[in-house]
Amino acid sequence: MATRGAGGDALSPIRKSAGAEDADTHMTRVQTPNRRLQVLHDFGQLYYRALKQEDPNHLVWIDSQGRTLATVPIPPGNYFGEELSPDETQVVLESSPRIGVSDLWLGDLARGVATRLSYEAGENTNARWSPDGSRVAYTCAPSGGYEKVVVVNVNGGAQKTLLENVHHFKNISGWTPDGKALVMGIQNPKTRWDIWIVPVDSGEKPHTFLETPYHEDRGKVSPDGKWISYRSNESGQFDIYVQSFPDGGNKYKVTTSGGEGSEWSQDGRRLFLDLAGVRAVSYAADVLPGEQFRLGPIKQFLRGPDDAYDGELARDGRALVLVSARADSPQSITVVQNWPALIGRK
Repeated sequence: MATRGAGGDALSPIRKSAGAEDADTHMTRVQTPNRRLQVLHDFGQLYYRALKQEDPNHLVWIDSQGRTLATVPIPPGNYFGEELSPDETQVVLESSPRIGVSDLWLGDLARGVATRLSYEAGENTNARWSPDGSRVAYTCAPSGGYEKVVVVNVNGGAQKTLLENVHHFKNISGWTPDGKALVMGIQNPKTRWDIWIVPVDSGEKPHTFLETPYHEDRGKVSPDGKWISYRSNESGQFDIYVQSFPDGGNKYKVTTSGGEGSEWSQDGRRLFLDLAGVRAVSYAADVLPGEQFRLGPIKQFLRGPDDAYDGELARDGRALVLVSARADSPQSITVVQNWPALIGRK
């Protein structure tokens, strides 16, 4: 479940990634002769569950214990991801009518109407709202190809295309708080994944914020622009770290037993966390006052339904989640241990 921490952007405890952008933790959809599968692999473990074409998903509001409060009137569809707008009145929904094709739709939560946001063929995914809610950035790629970045004004007007000639896999983590640049993960054959800052309007060249021999991605800049949280496997496992922004340094290790994602609250006083191996639960830690970055204890903040495909936490503590529109639709997850060793075995 993706969560929005008191008005922050999304992180993804269930839907850990949305495409081919992540070589170590990767979620995709696979077509077999008899069924569609949603697959997540993370080092030696592989998780999958069957996706039923006849069982569309819909949006519901839940409380902190996972109880349904209300159903959003947007008609059910083949939705697998969502991104709530900063003012929490709209949502970008990702739908997938078939493997290798995904489209983005802009949903009005009050009116229950969804209109098309993406128009190009291929996989349109990884949507991120700008801080002022006027634009959405997303990645667009032909099936099996490299992504380009599309920035579209939700109120109309010309769209902008970025990084079209960068032939590496890439994803969008979010925007800088001033709305001038995107924070992205871009694959490098020599350094795996690095964190990049990509200006949107100024014409300035993109530049790396963090480039090491290890895997760094999912960078999220704090609302005051002073810190950036991110994921790295420099210790041998993925954990969450914080550094000064934009110059780096003053590194602080947030998790010690594995972390997958993070997000700041709107006021910057809390950091929301996705802990490794924990599904459908959002955790949080308070940012302690002072010049040096420090956090208080990490505590459970919200538990979502186990069958949620995606979700985001609103400012009032509710969560907007995608669940099956059929109450009796069974949901089971199969775990395969040490799956790389099984490849090629007769």
